[in-house]
This record gives sequence, structure tokens and C-alpha cells, in this order.
Amino acid sequence: MMSGSSLFIASMTLVEQWLGLLIDLGRADATIKAYRGAFVHYLRYCEEKSLSPTDARFDGFSGYIRPQLSGMEHPVASATLQLRRYSYSEIDLKLWRFHLETLKINDLITIG
Repeated sequence: MMSGSSLFIASMTLVEQWLGLLIDLGRADATIKAYRGAFVHYLRYCEEKSLSPTDARFDGFSGYIRPQLSGMEHPVASATLQLRRYSYSEIDLKLWRFHLETLKINDLITIG
């Protein structure tokens, strides 16, 4: 596994590519900016916990969200929490996974 900052930089590269796909799909600039902020926050969490952000799973994501709930150790405003949760909604998570799979296939084609 890469060092924390290297993993963060590599992950942000993937995020920026993915956000580019969302821009191509017509997502608003404000939405892209909000998603970017949510991803940076999540990637910092992954870095802190030594998790691979490209292996997003429900249990890992719930561990990220849980401390931000009202009454927990790091509560955030409801709108912020909704944004962070929505940024990883089922539809967008599927697009993210598709993007990662596409990159893996392209790497195999390049290597092969």
C-alpha cells in the first residue's frame, strides 16, 4: 500500500477524473465543487484510518458517517451530512466503481 500522502494524491487523481465524467454528464459546477469537498473529507478519513478509498464498502463508509451524526463525537450540520452521504449515493458509487473498473481494464490493455 502507498504511503498516506501518496495514496491521497493518487486517489484525488481518480476523483478528478471521475468528476470530469460527471461534468460531461451535465452536473452543475456547484455540485462538482460540493462533491470534490466531500471526497477530500472522505479521503482524509481513509488516510487517517489507513483504508483504501478505492475499496469503498458499506461498513467502511458507515464508520465514516457514524461519528458525524447528531450527538456523536464529530457532529456536522444536517445539510453537510446529507451532502457527504449523497456524494456516495448508490448511483454515484456505481459510476465511481465503473470508472475504477475501466481504469483497471485500460491498465491491463496497456500492460498486455
